[in-house]
Amino acid sequence: MSDNAAHNSLWRTFDWFFVVALVLGAGLQFVMPLSFTPPVWPLVLQVGGSAALIVGMALIFAARRQLARSDQPAKPGIATTELIEDGVFALSRNPIYLGGVLFSAGLSMVFDAPWLAPTTAGLAMATHYFLILPEEHYLGVRFKARYGDYRGRVRRWF
Repeated sequence: MSDNAAHNSLWRTFDWFFVVALVLGAGLQFVMPLSFTPPVWPLVLQVGGSAALIVGMALIFAARRQLARSDQPAKPGIATTELIEDGVFALSRNPIYLGGVLFSAGLSMVFDAPWLAPTTAGLAMATHYFLILPEEHYLGVRFKARYGDYRGRVRRWF
């Protein structure tokens, strides 16, 4: 990894991790269909899943809008020049990743696709180890004590 950016590979992005988890979960659901019901009421799945989808999308859109307004990159290979600590970044240090995981979990519930649950868990773990930890190291080196203070105030996920 260079000092210019936390990630330099176009393949090492949340978008790709999300697509892999979604395709794998949907493929497993197609090959070996499972259902959450009847143990879980369909209405609970629909309401909970819809809420997760909406909150997830809202977090992603708000974070991307905030990055764009601050002229900060959301793509790999471009250096971060400013530490954003307000808005949705005051609620989570990783609102885009949190939003994506919530969105994936919401899809699992709304479409009654239990196979998306373990692939969503895998998505969260891969995101943690391959995206978040390197980003935290990069931001710690780049912004030093300021990032340490931010880490002390705002949780990694929620």
